[in-house]
Amino acid sequence: MTPLFTFPGKPATQVSTYGAAVAGRAVDGIYSGTLQHTAYHEYPWLRVDLESLKYVCGVKVWNRDHIRGSVCKCINYACQDSHGSY
Repeated sequence: MTPLFTFPGKPATQVSTYGAAVAGRAVDGIYSGTLQHTAYHEYPWLRVDLESLKYVCGVKVWNRDHIRGSVCKCINYACQDSHGSY
């Protein structure tokens, strides 16, 4: 599988970190044995700074296989330009 959205080394932040599951793991391109995870929040968030303008034609999120979708129930995403506009 060719990664559609991997930006190793780009800054990633999240609302909190659960254990060692830091935000950068969300964009490292590794789909097995590594994950990004927040502590419980009603509205958790993840932010990736692409550091320059990029054309984004879609976003794909992988959930953990053994959970069967019970964690990621509703996902919203927004793209912001360098002026702060969505």
